[in-house]
Amino acid sequence: MKPSPSILLAGLVIFQITVNTAQAEEFSFNASAYEKKPYEFNGHFDLQVSQFNTNNDSALSNLAFKPPETPKDFQRYNSEIELNGLYRFDKSTVNVRSLSQWQNDIFTSGSEHTLQEGFWNYQPNNQWSFEIGKRAIKWGKGYAWNPVGFIERTKNPDDPEVNREGFILAGAEYTQSLPVLVKLISGSIYAIPVSENFNQDFSNTTTDTVFFGAKLYLLIDDTDIDFYLRHSAETNSDYGISFATNLSSNFELHGDFAYQDKIQYTQIPSIGGLTESNHSTFQSLIGIRYLTETDLTWIAEWLHNPQGYNLSEMERYFELAHSNPTTETADYQLAQQAKQSSYGLNTPAQNYAYIRASQKDFADIVYLSASITAITSLEDKSYSLSPELIYSGLKNSELRFKATTFQGTKNSEFGEKISDSKLEFRARFFF
Repeated sequence: MKPSPSILLAGLVIFQITVNTAQAEEFSFNASAYEKKPYEFNGHFDLQVSQFNTNNDSALSNLAFKPPETPKDFQRYNSEIELNGLYRFDKSTVNVRSLSQWQNDIFTSGSEHTLQEGFWNYQPNNQWSFEIGKRAIKWGKGYAWNPVGFIERTKNPDDPEVNREGFILAGAEYTQSLPVLVKLISGSIYAIPVSENFNQDFSNTTTDTVFFGAKLYLLIDDTDIDFYLRHSAETNSDYGISFATNLSSNFELHGDFAYQDKIQYTQIPSIGGLTESNHSTFQSLIGIRYLTETDLTWIAEWLHNPQGYNLSEMERYFELAHSNPTTETADYQLAQQAKQSSYGLNTPAQNYAYIRASQKDFADIVYLSASITAITSLEDKSYSLSPELIYSGLKNSELRFKATTFQGTKNSEFGEKISDSKLEFRARFFF
């Protein structure tokens, strides 16, 4: 017997009501689920192993080892735990970031524990914000370098995205939106005390003082412009300006320009020991960021560093470093001292180029990203080249493989590195 039309109609109505009710229950909005929790806690744990192939004929290898003790290669083992915590109450937040590291290689073995950040932030309204404690301030638009980072630690171009330790400071910031050409304006000021107990490595001054840092930010149409100032009673003022603008939706142009009145400059004279002097300098960085239709990101930057060493000064340093280490001659000791000064910086020369290309879903493999980075010293044409693979397809973890080769002639910056190549593997676990 066929069911009557009225029974079919009733059944359809009941079915529709049931579906609608189930969907309403499934997609019901629960506001409490989107409320911010009063606390947050996260971090990561790393395990890393590195293989270095020693460049036995290089200047820095000669400073690090004494023949016949120079190894053909050596390994380095690292582990670290970074912990991040945040607690909200009223209109305040307390932020903490700590870093514990352990390293073992041919040079050293041991652990180090550092409070990277620990500060209190109070925001009474949408315009004002106040903070005090240990804070990592980030100034400038540069990716590999930070010329205008007057109140922050120097970036390492080999790993510019790594978190850096902050300084103890107190600061305030005011932000205001405007219905004119200048869409947004923001001003901030910081006080950074320097003494034997606070921020000893903030500057070269040996007297107790307070540095003041200030930044003015303007959003003009689609262009970010920042003005920077650092000043203390013991030193003259340092000035900086940076900008970033989108030439198109996928093409950004950025730059940093910094004038510093007193930069400590170490030189190796033809006769005698090291000499030190202070002089003013104007440092500049110009860069671009370009995203292709295939999600390939290009970053290119040029750094002009006038207080750095010219070609002849770098060659003089490397020639001294090639002195016989077994007899510890005066030239060899002078090179060791120079290594501990500005000659031993990551970028001691005057001009550098940085180029990086990174691709998401490399070779059509989901969660696999690939990149290659080149850093070139334009003075002597030496360079480093680093291909890298990162796989993040495993839950709460990331695997990274990175290789680096250093190329250059004798007495060139990258040609005189302690190793001519290295391999790195890192496993990172998030929690």
